[in-house]
Amino acid sequence: MASELINLEFKGKPFAAAVDYLAAKVNLPTEHWYDLTGGMHSRAFVVAGATKSGLLADFHSAINKAIASGTTLEQFRQDFDLTVAKHGWSFKGDRNWRTRVIYNTNIQVAYQAGRYKELRGLESAAPYWEYRSKRDGRVREQHRQWDGLILRADDQWWDSHYPPNGWGCRCRVWPRTQGDLRRAGKQGPDQTPDDGTYEWVDPKTGEVLPVPKGIDQGWDYNPGQAAWGKNLSEEAMNSWQASGDKWQRLTSGDWQSYDRPEMLPADMPKASLGDKVATREELQARIAASLGGAEKVFRFQAGEFSYPVLVNAETLAAHMDLDRSAFVPLLPELLSDPFEVWMSFEQHSASGQVVLRQRLIKAVQLEKDNDLLLVVHSANGLMEGWTFIPATDLKYLNKQRQGKLVYRRDSDRAV
Repeated sequence: MASELINLEFKGKPFAAAVDYLAAKVNLPTEHWYDLTGGMHSRAFVVAGATKSGLLADFHSAINKAIASGTTLEQFRQDFDLTVAKHGWSFKGDRNWRTRVIYNTNIQVAYQAGRYKELRGLESAAPYWEYRSKRDGRVREQHRQWDGLILRADDQWWDSHYPPNGWGCRCRVWPRTQGDLRRAGKQGPDQTPDDGTYEWVDPKTGEVLPVPKGIDQGWDYNPGQAAWGKNLSEEAMNSWQASGDKWQRLTSGDWQSYDRPEMLPADMPKASLGDKVATREELQARIAASLGGAEKVFRFQAGEFSYPVLVNAETLAAHMDLDRSAFVPLLPELLSDPFEVWMSFEQHSASGQVVLRQRLIKAVQLEKDNDLLLVVHSANGLMEGWTFIPATDLKYLNKQRQGKLVYRRDSDRAV
């Protein structure tokens, strides 16, 4: 059985990279398995139909325990039953089938993502990768044809064909050296396959999308690359930096498609601005005082789901311009009472890494006709930084209001 094979992989010492991969995911509500595509799955923990924060958090905790301590499928099913009873969740499908899909999919993908991180660290010694199937009667025909294929580790074929390549796929990738190629009777790597594509129709939008043959829809991505990025040559990095196109947004939508006002209402600030500080130590102390501690998790509610943003005083102080220290007292009210919150998956144009980025936005009235726009940026639930600009800078403002609008708070007064 697939679950038994996976359990064998996780006996003994926990696979740290796989554990880290799963633990770093941000809980995200979804209705259907196709709500997210490709590398989005490397940054979000989802269970189709699970839309409540507590429910999804308990499932995430059970999966984290499974991979960290070697919990079997039967043990996971016990946690699943307790969680379902606790939250009164009515799920679709047979219980044994549903638990197998949740368990096997999450653990198998996490293992392969962790394996990718290991392989990437071996590229200088083992610059080739070999595709290996399980070589039994349950292997897909296309995967059987790829068995034994050896390509360079940086071949773009791995961007879409790194396993798992479908539901229940058990294929693996092995590192290979130049000596391995000689012993296999090869003068160099194999030719990159071109097996063509098939069409898949998105049930929500009706959009027709091409999918590589031999790969189930939604699996044509490299989970480890999406989580950590791939090694880049200096030439590739220089080319990317010259283009100026750092991140590509994967989530559609903007302020116009959500029928939002072009200009934001301005709140009267609850806190007064402070004086500028002269050192990083003073800045960190001021941030900690505003937060009420060294770090704090702020949550905003959208229906039955809450979205967290972790703010760490030391990290924020290290990246904030000292000239902006006077605005620190405004940070808690922005995080606790934003006007809008936008979320989007974004992919690094060069490395392929994917992040789940949030933008919390509000305007405050400092003086008459002098409103200030505040924008907090967070990635994968961790605050990256924040921006202060005049609220009338609509070009910048509306560039931030893209992706999925997950929270809105309306007011009568507009700037």
